[in-house]
Amino acid sequence: MESVKIVLTSDSHREYVLLQAIQEEYPDADYYIDCGDTEIRQEEVIDEYYDQGWIMVEGNCDYGWLPSERILTILGHKIWILHGDDYMDFRNQWQDDFYARILEEDIDLVLYGHTHVVYDEQVMVSDEKTVRLINPGSVARPRDIFSFDQGAYGLLTITEQGIDFTSIRYNKYELFDAYCQRHGID
Repeated sequence: MESVKIVLTSDSHREYVLLQAIQEEYPDADYYIDCGDTEIRQEEVIDEYYDQGWIMVEGNCDYGWLPSERILTILGHKIWILHGDDYMDFRNQWQDDFYARILEEDIDLVLYGHTHVVYDEQVMVSDEKTVRLINPGSVARPRDIFSFDQGAYGLLTITEQGIDFTSIRYNKYELFDAYCQRHGID
């Protein structure tokens, strides 16, 4: 059975080393997807991230050069990647145009960020349509973990039969220190 492995991040807010360290943990991943708010400037990302296989979208704290969304089809699953803020109200609730877009594009899976909270839920969009919504949380500033040393990202395994999501919680300072030690960074 064919499967695709995806490392899913969001809301790193200039903590680039964490993205690189997470990527190094999964050299066998097929995709590295970031759901926005990296705050990476275009001149910083050309060599550092795009050439390393990252698919990134723009968040509300980014600089206006990344695409605001992407749609991919992987093993028959139509996946919408976005930050989310364009489709949320001030309470981070999805607006009607979000669900209309899911129906219009026949989306199976939405990967998003913005809230800094891990989320994984299958949601009814209409009588005939459900969609899975996944937010990996925040690499650098989670709002659902009450500890300054914690971060979160996700791992997705996609097969034709389904999608498996695992939330990874970690100590960002330990990951940062290990990365720096491996690369001889003081």
